[in-house]
Amino acid sequence: MNKTDLHRTCLELLKTQISERSKAVIDAQESVFSNAKSSAGDKHETGRAMAQIELEKLSNNLSQSKQLYAALQQVKKCLSQTVDTGALCETNIGLFYISVSLGKIDVDGKSVFCLSSAAPISQAMMGLKQGDCFTVNGVTHTIKEVK
Repeated sequence: MNKTDLHRTCLELLKTQISERSKAVIDAQESVFSNAKSSAGDKHETGRAMAQIELEKLSNNLSQSKQLYAALQQVKKCLSQTVDTGALCETNIGLFYISVSLGKIDVDGKSVFCLSSAAPISQAMMGLKQGDCFTVNGVTHTIKEVK
């Protein structure tokens, strides 16, 4: 698997997420605004409050996606011999991209777990190289390759 293509796929995934979440925020803002025009009393206040809560939630999600995108842009793309931020690490259990927390994604027919460097499994791998072993939650991993 090409690490550059994986990095590009992660950026595109986040761009799409940002676009979708931006649209959802705009829709929620319109909902809050339309509820502000109503004069139905208590029912109106409840609807407006619920719309405002939804808007805040969507705005937070959008902000998180933008932060992940910015962080991913800062991840180094050079090849590495040891596990560090930016490394694509293949173990006997699976592929791990130490970058940002996106969870499991599929690229070129393979599943890759995109993890932040703060994730416990990332911490356990840091500084290790091909052939090294580590254990997380009782599962022993052997590092097959680091890119």
